[in-house]
Amino acid sequence: MSTIDQYVSFVTIIETKSLATAAKTLNRSPSTISKHLSKLEERLDTRLIDRNTMSLSATKIGQSFYDDCKEIINRINEAELQLQEDQTKVAGTITISVPRILLDSLLFKYLNNFSQQYPDICFNVKVSDRNENLIDSGVDFALRNGPLADNQLMATKLIVTNYILCASKKYIDRMGTPDSFVAIKSHQIIIPSFSYLNNVDFIKMISLHSPGLEPLLAELMKSNKGLTIDDSYGYKMAILEGLGIGFMLDQFVAKEIQQENLIHLFPELSFPNHEFYLVYQSRDYMPMRMKVFKAYLVECYRKDSIHDFGAM
Repeated sequence: MSTIDQYVSFVTIIETKSLATAAKTLNRSPSTISKHLSKLEERLDTRLIDRNTMSLSATKIGQSFYDDCKEIINRINEAELQLQEDQTKVAGTITISVPRILLDSLLFKYLNNFSQQYPDICFNVKVSDRNENLIDSGVDFALRNGPLADNQLMATKLIVTNYILCASKKYIDRMGTPDSFVAIKSHQIIIPSFSYLNNVDFIKMISLHSPGLEPLLAELMKSNKGLTIDDSYGYKMAILEGLGIGFMLDQFVAKEIQQENLIHLFPELSFPNHEFYLVYQSRDYMPMRMKVFKAYLVECYRKDSIHDFGAM
């Protein structure tokens, strides 16, 4: 039996002045209620109820203890009511972890529209390419790439996007367009080294269509002659400013390609796709604000096409 059960039984006995009535009130047997009282008095090593009269009454110390127990039980009931309200009310703060590459996506448009529908919701957005621990960092949702490594988390797929090789118009005007895929060996190549695209993966993608370039790229990285960037947003900006050729995810440069600020090189070649997920803690009871937001965000990404991602 729990201490709270003993407190509740004791308080009910005082208020009803009867073991039988207390048992009926709590939907328990009289013997259970009597056992709760006996165990409580035994644990406290003091008599709380005077059993010598026709109706049960609190001793002097029992009356003082009753007042404290009653306050404790009331606070517990209030806490439960507040918890139930929090679980059903679409209000409060939602903390989201977002990789830098998604800062140019439609995410903030989605957040704005959601905030207008649910004005009692506040967002706390953390921008990070690191796969930080959701529980330790107080994050409700994280937008992450690739498969989950933590089986205590749940994930819902949001985006499937493809790698494309591209260069800016500034770069093409200065250096010319490579006339074949193999010809990129004579161009400046920007090498990524961040969470969802590291240099090893980069070489593998290049090798899909030109295995002979793998030793060249490996040597380029080893000699530090290539430009290497460890930030996804910085990588995109370096390509846009004409520092070299690089891989980007098609949905996140659709606007730049449409406006011809970026040139999609060798569109006839296909490269691996990449998936982004909405990640959250595995829990039996998700607050209503999180349930509503999760359903909303998944639906937003489901409806939007590749063109829509670039139409900001």
